[in-house]
Amino acid sequence: MNIQIQVKQLGKRKPIIENKMLDVPDLYSGTSLQIFLETIVKQQVMAFNSRVENPEVINFLLPKELETMVLEGKVGFKDTYNFEVAKVKEAQEVALLAFKDGLYKVFLDNNELEDLEDIIEFTEENTFTFIRLTFLAGGYY
Repeated sequence: MNIQIQVKQLGKRKPIIENKMLDVPDLYSGTSLQIFLETIVKQQVMAFNSRVENPEVINFLLPKELETMVLEGKVGFKDTYNFEVAKVKEAQEVALLAFKDGLYKVFLDNNELEDLEDIIEFTEENTFTFIRLTFLAGGYY
């Protein structure tokens, strides 16, 4: 199933990822939030591992990619410097723990998904938004 996602971070005006379509074959409407998160993490880990195992020989930027990166405020070649293959089960456990600890929130359109056991019904037209929550740095002096 294709799903549309975006990733935002508190304190930033522009989304980190905006309206990206992900093809997640193991994902179906009517699953719990926990299964949804585990499936997304599995898909992303597999994509990361394939980039590690099959690196591009020559990295270059097309003019359109360069223009997009300049607008986003970060230009890079998207090289992978960590060549360690990620483990799906560990990544899923970390993602679920981070959700339970409140390090990120998940929204389906404008509705917050709060409980891992909630059953979520969605279509390809719905947008999932992940909001990374960050803590303030500093202290009292």
